[in-house]
Amino acid sequence: MDISFTFTELDIHTTVIAVIFFLILIGIIILVQGRKIIRYGTQITYYQKRRKIVQRGWYFILVALIFGIVALVIGQYGEDMIYSVYPPSPTTTLTSTTTLTPTITITPTITLTPTLTVTPAISSTPSLSNKIMSEFSGETTPNYDALFSPLVFAFSIDEGFQPVNPGYEFYPPIQKIFASFSFDQMRPGSQWTAVWINPDREIIFYETSTWGEYTGGYGYSKCELSEDEWILGEYEVQFFLGETWKTSGRFLVSSNDGMEEEQLDGPTDTPSP
Repeated sequence: MDISFTFTELDIHTTVIAVIFFLILIGIIILVQGRKIIRYGTQITYYQKRRKIVQRGWYFILVALIFGIVALVIGQYGEDMIYSVYPPSPTTTLTSTTTLTPTITITPTITLTPTLTVTPAISSTPSLSNKIMSEFSGETTPNYDALFSPLVFAFSIDEGFQPVNPGYEFYPPIQKIFASFSFDQMRPGSQWTAVWINPDREIIFYETSTWGEYTGGYGYSKCELSEDEWILGEYEVQFFLGETWKTSGRFLVSSNDGMEEEQLDGPTDTPSP
């Protein structure tokens, strides 16, 4: 089981890190120059001139200290202050590229209905078990305002982590299923969890770890089981930040022998007679 991402070229977090590095570098240069001035001043014989040069050296050291304090303040509060003034726009949600088309009725009394059904609403707020929470290792408080697109399911994904032939209904044989999503405003080092639940409401797989260094992009969670473990019925995938539920998605595993040959790379959205 793994999770991977693609990312934007530059985000607010990266910019803040660059500014901190720039301030620290300038502070070090000024500090070194101040020490040189003080050392030079102490070697001058005349008191008045020596005093002025040494005072100038201490002024340089004071400025270097101010640069260090500014860098520390930006590191602690800079990113949150920027988000409060320029809130990032939500990430574009993933959408299926498959277009549903009605099929021709065989007889006036028999019509075909699409196999896709509307995903039922979640009846209660999901929560994590104590066993899963005992494996938490993140030390950063999650940004609970982080954005996640709806989950999109497929048998495979491309190089950009986009689902190939996504759909809601899947047919055996099944070995693995991907849950793709886009995200924004994530906080590096925060705890995230993905939980996969089968039709019997049993957890068949979960993963929990600390988030990577990027705040926006695309990712996926993958569940891989033996073919006999994919029982028929509706599955649910739940995503959490810390202990807080963020989003869920559902897909259906159906039994339909006539669809097996058509389902080579992914599920089909268009019914057939």
